[in-house]
Amino acid sequence: MSMKLVILGLLLEGDAHPYEIRRKLTERKMNLYIKIQDGSLYYAIDQLRMEGCIDVVEVVRETNRPDRTIYQITEVGKEKFHQLMKEQFQFTPNMFHPINPAIAFSQFSDLEIIEQELKRCIREQIEFIRNLLDDFVVFRDVMPLAKQHLFLAGHKFGLFQIEWLSQLLEVAKQNRLAEVGIFVEIDLDAEREKINLLESKIFDE
Repeated sequence: MSMKLVILGLLLEGDAHPYEIRRKLTERKMNLYIKIQDGSLYYAIDQLRMEGCIDVVEVVRETNRPDRTIYQITEVGKEKFHQLMKEQFQFTPNMFHPINPAIAFSQFSDLEIIEQELKRCIREQIEFIRNLLDDFVVFRDVMPLAKQHLFLAGHKFGLFQIEWLSQLLEVAKQNRLAEVGIFVEIDLDAEREKINLLESKIFDE
């Protein structure tokens, strides 16, 4: 996720200083649906300033407190925002998941460890969904529809993760991780037809 896009998007809402931007990221729970790396905020702000995308509006000086530099987005910054928006949509579909490498070679690991880690992943996913729903209740009245759909996607994806991990846990409990053969039944023709119908619904209107 482009930190520059996040900063420019928040500055489109109004002028702000870096601490205020970070506070908004935290208050709006944006870390739940956007990957935000610590330490990248100030670096991205410096880059945007050097690129002419943001300008200093005011430096607020208070006794016994650090100066607060307030930024605003420029016309160059608005053009950059639209460019980054377009780039963000140009992703390559994949099935990457942090635990995929571990699952791929799990047959060589200690079965007890695999079961413990899968249970931990499931517990964390359940807690994630609970927190997501709690936050949605708090913010939905002031949340744009686009962001509501982000929460909906997180909820559905979280439920899928729990189902998938639970199935994998059962396989581990049965000590079948190393088995070879066709054990996962799927009607390939039916699944292809679902994709074709979905494609037609979206693009043939």
